[in-house]
Amino acid sequence: MMRRLRAFLPAACAAWLTLPPVATAEGLPPAPRTFGYTVGDIVVQQVPLVRNGKDFKPESLPPPGRVGSSFWRRDARIAKDAEGRNWLLVEYQIINAPPALEVWYLPPLQIRDAGADGMLDVPPWRFSIGPLTPPEAFNAQGLGAMREDMLPAPQPLAPLVRRMKLAAGALALTLLLWMAALYLRRRSLRGGLPFARALRDLARMPDDAPQAWRRLQHALNDAAGQVVRAGNVEQLLEHVPYLAAERAAIEQFCREASVLFFNDGAPAPAGGVRTLAHRLARLERRHAS
Repeated sequence: MMRRLRAFLPAACAAWLTLPPVATAEGLPPAPRTFGYTVGDIVVQQVPLVRNGKDFKPESLPPPGRVGSSFWRRDARIAKDAEGRNWLLVEYQIINAPPALEVWYLPPLQIRDAGADGMLDVPPWRFSIGPLTPPEAFNAQGLGAMREDMLPAPQPLAPLVRRMKLAAGALALTLLLWMAALYLRRRSLRGGLPFARALRDLARMPDDAPQAWRRLQHALNDAAGQVVRAGNVEQLLEHVPYLAAERAAIEQFCREASVLFFNDGAPAPAGGVRTLAHRLARLERRHAS
């Protein structure tokens, strides 16, 4: 037996060496395996571009994008092998995993010829794929089935609520101070206006007293920035146009005040000074707001 083996081995080696060499695909990646895949792996499908014994030139390549619920087509390109033949390389990434070991198929393709000479049908390509983790682990103590997600430890909310209350109180106090400052500023501005000051002084005077007429006249002069008479009320209204609604009353007041101020012994007209001052102060206050 040993003699026969010794005689057969040299002959077999010689016969193997005389076989034609297998074509190597120097421009191609290694042929894809048909097993051992899981989620995230890359599969490169290799399709010879030959139809009916003739070279096939595709009109377009399969576009990238999601294919079904389990594959993402990353790229499609044409490469040559060592013998110069064209191959279509379609690269897929697996984006899903089965619950147990299964057989999956890459989707079939139909590629149109650039010369409108029919279609190249690429059949589905079969491979096996396993789950990311086994459905059941060991039966030993502490190595059993996967546990449920562990919830984070609850954090005490009392300090957070206390800080929120402090922040809300500080915000409310700040808004209250701003409102108080705005109110005091407006009150100060209103209190310093000519007719507002005149109203405070008129409250201590009789309505028909000559001092009351002089006080309102001074308020008109302060508002206009000059002495106001019946003949220049127009200049007053150019300076304070918001008093235009009381133009007739102001002109009548100026005429009566001229008689009172420049005619010795003339009696003061009866009433109306405080009423006019109230109306003018109201217009002044409305404009200042």
